[in-house]
Amino acid sequence: MGVERFPISLNVEGQKATLTAEEPHMETHLAEEFEAACERLLDTGQPELVVDFCRVQTIQSCLIGEVAKTKVIASEDKRRLLLVANARIAEIFKMILSDLVEIEVKQ
Repeated sequence: MGVERFPISLNVEGQKATLTAEEPHMETHLAEEFEAACERLLDTGQPELVVDFCRVQTIQSCLIGEVAKTKVIASEDKRRLLLVANARIAEIFKMILSDLVEIEVKQ
């Protein structure tokens, strides 16, 4: 088994769980695996959820939709979802999702 593409780390003291995308190119063939990772992120039960896309350079729209779906589910449970991404990916999310997802830009 290779390196996990979407590992999840827990910071229980900080009540935060982070899903990190290790793939620079988030292509359609990764959608099912990414959806499962988002479900695992939600299943942590942590009040603060982070999707770390700092390494991502390109992304397909179906994966953007999965982030939006995860945000909606988290919000229904009164939890916060934060997307951390480089400026290029952050702009794509802002263009497509407007203010639905909270975004922090990292270089």
